[in-house]
Amino acid sequence: MDKDGVEQQTALDPRATRPVRPLHIKAVVNAGAGITPAGKRADIAGSLEQAFALHGLQAEVELVQAEEFEAAVERAASGPWDAVAAGGGDGSIGSAARILARAGKPMAVLPMGTWNYFARLLNIPLDLDGAVAVMAAGRFGPVDAMEVNGRFFVSHCTLGIHPRFVRERIRLQHSRGWFKPLAIVWALMKSFVRYPVLLVEVLHEGRREVLRTPFVMAGNSLSALNPLTVPTHLASLSDGLLALILGRRLGRMGLMASALRTFRGRLDPEKDFRLILVPECAVRVNRRRVRATLDGELTWLTPPLRFRILPHALTLLLPESAAKAKEQQASTGPHGPAV
Repeated sequence: MDKDGVEQQTALDPRATRPVRPLHIKAVVNAGAGITPAGKRADIAGSLEQAFALHGLQAEVELVQAEEFEAAVERAASGPWDAVAAGGGDGSIGSAARILARAGKPMAVLPMGTWNYFARLLNIPLDLDGAVAVMAAGRFGPVDAMEVNGRFFVSHCTLGIHPRFVRERIRLQHSRGWFKPLAIVWALMKSFVRYPVLLVEVLHEGRREVLRTPFVMAGNSLSALNPLTVPTHLASLSDGLLALILGRRLGRMGLMASALRTFRGRLDPEKDFRLILVPECAVRVNRRRVRATLDGELTWLTPPLRFRILPHALTLLLPESAAKAKEQQASTGPHGPAV
């Protein structure tokens, strides 16, 4: 209460649709994220501090090396901040989300990677000033997370052609010293020339499906396809459903055509993939271990893979468009309109 006995709302008061005072933000930034030239990384902290000040936010920026990032987020999670802003690529964002979800600390996203997939799902601007504006003008809202065999992720888990692409891109960068954009192009070409075909068995809601597929992707409901095919107002990150996307066997040329439709935002479920929307499912693969990516980071998983949604696991600062989408979803039912 204030001196007159009037109860005061805090910045995180659930009754407030917007912050009622300037937020206190701790920004932890992975200095090695994306394709930012080393000479410009020193300018990132200064640019962020200017952006925070311009938008009326009280913030502290910490620029750390990749190996120090998680420890820095752990420290920030136990601090007096209203939210912790994680700056980096999808792997860094995923690591920060896991830590902050466990700590119950709200999170903001500073997209600074190559793909920035999670930020795109949230409609967060990809420029730093725009992302900071979301923190100043956005709203706090719940977002679902996912897990596979107990391992947390927020954007996607992939098997098949995508992990092969990531592995080749890393090899070209680290072993041969290729510049990242060139490594990405070459790795894409090589992945399509020779790609794996997985024999998978999917168990969901008492049903069993067996198929051969070049890729498997698990993501957050229909938003797993956004911004590729699903209009923003139909995508949700908090409807309690997990999307399992299984690529159809199209042959090399068909798969390349499917990739082209992906980049053009014209994926066709009838031609390109099988989509399963469930709260949880199990996937068996004809291998003892399977290479995968979790939020873009390479790892190994041991089948059977048990996927499940974690409802409202994370609190995020959302842009206005996402907040309006959540309001529309609430007015049309828990899973939104039929599509």
